[in-house]
Order: sequence, then structure tokens, then C-alpha cells
Amino acid sequence: EEKSRITSLFNKGKAAIAKRKWSEAEELYKEARALDPIDTEPTRALNKIAAEKRAKERFDKSEKAFADKRYDEAIRLHRRIPDSSVYRADADAALKAIAGVLEIDGDHACQRKDWDGCKEKYSLALSTTFASAEVEAKFAKVLKKTSVRERRRRR
Repeated sequence: EEKSRITSLFNKGKAAIAKRKWSEAEELYKEARALDPIDTEPTRALNKIAAEKRAKERFDKSEKAFADKRYDEAIRLHRRIPDSSVYRADADAALKAIAGVLEIDGDHACQRKDWDGCKEKYSLALSTTFASAEVEAKFAKVLKKTSVRERRRRR
């Protein structure tokens, strides 16, 4: 009876994890651990759940930072999501989107001859590691252009 109850809790816990319902999964595994404190599966699952809850929190904070155009913070938070997390693929997709937005913003800054803004946006886009090869070329071009300007100014 107790063994089948534990098995049922494990199955429900795994299903909750698959659906990213962390609080529900946590409760199920805590109940399973209380029924069989010797079994290590509930503890392993609870550790995984805790890590995923932290990753989810970082992901949500980074999406908020992205929405608020705090790109450097969004990039930093997405980078802190572990490779082992179910949120890693989502974070990579978000970093790719951020790189695209920053490239467009950098292009607009360059069109306005806002060289510092242009360099900053391209540099941030490159820091995502998901920027297109074109961004690298554009960044190099702006760096070259601005260093020539700097040399002329110093003369």
C-alpha cells in the first residue's frame, strides 16, 4: 500500500516536473520523502526542482530586464542559467533575440552618427555569442572609423 503510494507520488512528481510545475512537484516529492526517508530519489528530485526554480526566477528577471531595455542585465541573467536547466534552450533563444534587437539598435545609432551608442550596441550584441557575423564586421568598421577620428582630433 505504502509502496504504491510512493510510486504514485513519484509518477505525479515526474509529470509535474515535465510541465514545469515546480511547486506542485516539490510538494509531491516532499510527501514521498516523508513516507520513505531512506530513498534518495525524492532528495535528488527536490535538489533539481530547487535549481530549476532559481533558473526560472533568473529567466523571468532577465525577460523583464529585456522588456525594460536593460540589455546588459538581461544578457548577464540569461548567461547564469545552467546548461543543465530546462530553461537553457529558452535562454539561448532569448539571447539570440536580444542580439538581433541590439544589431538593429546599433545600425540606427550608426545612421545617426552616434558612434559611442553604435559601438555599445554592437559590443553588447557580440557578448551574447549569438550575434550574426555581420555584427562583428560592422563593429570592426565602427572601431576603425572612430579610431581614425580620434587620431585626427589629437593632431
